[in-house]
Amino acid sequence: MHSGLSSNGASSDVVRAPPSDDAPIVLVPGIFGFGAEKMGKISYWGGAENRADRVFLPELGPLSSMHDRACELFYQLKGGRVNFGKEHSQRYGHCQFGHTYSGLYPEWDKDHPVHFVGHSSGVQAVRLLHTMLDEKFFPEYPDTNAEWISSVTSLSGALNGTTRVYLDGISYATRKTRRVLGRALPSSLRIHPLLFLRTIQIGCWKHPSTHPKPHESYRDEDWQENDGALNTISMLYPKLPEEHPHYPLNQVDLSESGAHERELRLKPGIWYYTMLNVDHIHFIINRRRAGVKHDMLYDSIFRRCRKQFLRAAIGSLESSSCVCMDESESECLVP
Repeated sequence: MHSGLSSNGASSDVVRAPPSDDAPIVLVPGIFGFGAEKMGKISYWGGAENRADRVFLPELGPLSSMHDRACELFYQLKGGRVNFGKEHSQRYGHCQFGHTYSGLYPEWDKDHPVHFVGHSSGVQAVRLLHTMLDEKFFPEYPDTNAEWISSVTSLSGALNGTTRVYLDGISYATRKTRRVLGRALPSSLRIHPLLFLRTIQIGCWKHPSTHPKPHESYRDEDWQENDGALNTISMLYPKLPEEHPHYPLNQVDLSESGAHERELRLKPGIWYYTMLNVDHIHFIINRRRAGVKHDMLYDSIFRRCRKQFLRAAIGSLESSSCVCMDESESECLVP
């Protein structure tokens, strides 16, 4: 499992201004997740939302697409009737409009940004929302931009996708394929007969050793390590379609005496990461599973979002700063 803090990705030369001490923190659940009071007294976050003020728990579709979840997330915070977009709704065959919300944080804009904390696929929804804000996707709010988000904290975030979708039948590939001679091939009902032989040959192709490789090296073994639900390689930092700048957090001075230096060294646009050797749901649902480390982790995230995080005054969130607690540390630390 990994947890991380994403900063607004401006250049290291920009003028910085401290964020508000009470800037809202939005907790975004992963797949099959739920918001406030959806499951009675059960909290998806193990009660972490009660450890700080102005912590919002949006209710997103547990099995909705990332696009739909990002739209729901925006309108639940800002307010208004959910608009999934005319082109998107026509392409995927569902209604263009959804529920109407009064807004958890109607004043949300670049001068009143928020912090996001996402678990698992919740981080994907937040990153997509960031792109949509920057591209001014929401017609009712033409002035959105990347600065509406101060930071994104990732807990076991699916930053590079996951092979789990093939096991759970979520991917289209598990619905439009069938087994032929021990291989998973596209359904013969959805491919021209003259091209079917080519699909068999795809699995037999080998790249000539005398030619340069068309892409970076890839090994199935790299995706085997996991936390029981998500591939470890996906949680480190974005690697697809190209590898983002990154730096292992364990090489950063995490001592209290080095706090000021750390704020200067942690630059936007670089993913800072480290590992926490626990399973995928260690810090959600059941607080007793992690015990005091549950409280330490979320207290650390909330404290640093509110008091020690410096937001870039200009720029966009091209990449993130990812941090985690290490088993050898006596405290969960998020820069």
